[in-house]
Amino acid sequence: MGLNVLLDGIKDETVFLSVANRPVIPTAKRKITKISVPGRDGDLIKFEGYEDVPLSIEFNILEDRNIKEDVRKIKAWLMNKLVLSFSDDPNYFRKIKNIDIGNIDNDVEFYGSFTTDLLLDPFEYQKTTSKSYTASPITLTNPGTYFSQPLIKIKGTGNVVLTVNNVGITLKNLTDEIILDCELKEAYKGLTTNMNNNMTGEFPVFVPDKNVISWSGTVTKIEIDERWRYL
Repeated sequence: MGLNVLLDGIKDETVFLSVANRPVIPTAKRKITKISVPGRDGDLIKFEGYEDVPLSIEFNILEDRNIKEDVRKIKAWLMNKLVLSFSDDPNYFRKIKNIDIGNIDNDVEFYGSFTTDLLLDPFEYQKTTSKSYTASPITLTNPGTYFSQPLIKIKGTGNVVLTVNNVGITLKNLTDEIILDCELKEAYKGLTTNMNNNMTGEFPVFVPDKNVISWSGTVTKIEIDERWRYL
């Protein structure tokens, strides 16, 4: 079975491309700072996160017509895309930060090949959807290898305290709902109403393994998109 590359859910074959060689996806490297301490053996290591992941994919174009018109469609398919996924791993994706399109080798009228260099976010993300909960507490198990930054929607009124792994977040003066985007570190409702001033505390994360979530106050429902991620 052949491998398809999908950009924002659109397959390579829709623009007459095929993958020449199955790409090797490297693991994100740790960013560290070494601190030398006089009189101490070895350095102290300060961990500062993970580096972005480079990925090169070689494509072939093979059609029974002059490929120059197809090349224009291919460039449109590649440009300004946000999400990369593969047909043999459909439940996971990576976030794209940059795409560079290499020169297209077109020695023969009906054939071309080129390499695309992508710069990706350090993590693989599992495709997840929001799930609803009405009874407190709940326990969610993070299957990933790194903490996740969930999207949490609280339906409620008045003052609410949301507790994640024994750390409380106070949500004040709610009239109907508040959404916590823990990746963007923004609290809002609807599409544009900023509610950062209605929140006191840090945006929660879900650590690998078990996470206990509870709430108090007038809450009718909580919806959580866990956004599990992997190194």
